[in-house]
Amino acid sequence: MARRGYYAVVRGKPPAPAIYSSWAAAQVVTQMYPDVIFKKFSTFAEAQAFMAKHGVVRYRVEITFDVTCIMEESRSNTTRGGAGGKQFYVVANGSGKGVYESWKEAEVHIVGQPGICHQAFCTRQEADEWLWEYGRMREEVEHRANPKRGLENLSDLGRELPEPQ
Repeated sequence: MARRGYYAVVRGKPPAPAIYSSWAAAQVVTQMYPDVIFKKFSTFAEAQAFMAKHGVVRYRVEITFDVTCIMEESRSNTTRGGAGGKQFYVVANGSGKGVYESWKEAEVHIVGQPGICHQAFCTRQEADEWLWEYGRMREEVEHRANPKRGLENLSDLGRELPEPQ
């Protein structure tokens, strides 16, 4: 399972500055941004202190809660990789975007491909939700960069993967 954290983004693409609980969201606003300033923290208070240290007093806060993951963690905190150690690998962008059931399938879309965002998860549901969140955040960033374009593609993302309940 992906380790939880808080990502304080002082400088990045709009809607930065912000604090995110999702790397999917933080990665979209930090990737390929010149002079980006961001850092991961274990606690929300640490992320807030980082923002204050950089003189940021107004910022967006986007905290997502994954109840499914919390329940699974409490059930078995010692088991890594879900049932039988299986992991799911998400490739969030590029020509190989999707969820893969083995590293061998995913790595051809990652290795040697600059700027590819990827993450491993213990469950398929976690992987699907993370990919959906990445797409949602990417649409928001693109909309802020070009407001006339609208958010029409966001509904298309919902057709690819069901919105998390």
